[in-house]
Amino acid sequence: MKPIERRPAYGSRTGRFGALDAHSAFRAVQTCIWLLLGNFAGCSPQATMPSTSAYEVEFRAESDAGSAVDGVSVFTGRRLLGTTDQEGRLHFRLQGTEGQTMPVNLKCPDGYKEPEHPSTIRLTRTKSVDVQADQPLKLGAICMRLSRDIAVVVFADQGSAVPVTIDGEPATVTSSDGFAQVLLHVAREVHSVTVGLDTNTYVDLVPKNPRRTYELPAGDAILVFNQKFARQKLGAAHSNVHKESRHVPYRID
Repeated sequence: MKPIERRPAYGSRTGRFGALDAHSAFRAVQTCIWLLLGNFAGCSPQATMPSTSAYEVEFRAESDAGSAVDGVSVFTGRRLLGTTDQEGRLHFRLQGTEGQTMPVNLKCPDGYKEPEHPSTIRLTRTKSVDVQADQPLKLGAICMRLSRDIAVVVFADQGSAVPVTIDGEPATVTSSDGFAQVLLHVAREVHSVTVGLDTNTYVDLVPKNPRRTYELPAGDAILVFNQKFARQKLGAAHSNVHKESRHVPYRID
């Protein structure tokens, strides 16, 4: 007769699925859950998001001639950062993360044109050898002038008090030694200018009404018009022009 095999009752301490083993399994599962939650929390965007800080920026606006431009409005996105002073300078702060690149837009004052493309600045900490504190970031931009300065200098040998014309219009008159100068503000769309001397009131000066056309560069320029005159001898007809005419009476029968 086969002996009866006795198995431990369910719930005993020595059973394979006893209460003690179930409790241990529950604790193990609970530990795994907490570990998983911890890993998820460590990978969450809030935990890995880098901290932001303020970066000092020193900005300067110049014209294409290299002079400072005041009244330049500086933006990042739609936020106004400020306007430049008489030295073309503006100090402002940008909030961001290390290595971040931010766009900087300009609004130049009247008489100037904004750059075609916005400037960008990279937020980074810089230090000087002599100064341990963080140095401000440097940023510059150029406002293009809508017009350029053209200086016209005239030397007219033997041409005292001769009218100077620019594109056919009177501009000034030469001095007693034949010298004259004119400062023109010429739009960038203008590519040439004609300088002349009007000698219509000087019949003895040759050549008559000399003029010269200059091709203009993209920037400022100085145009030198050097003209030497000669005085021609006038004939008898010219010499008697200003003589007083005598009235000779005559009789009609």
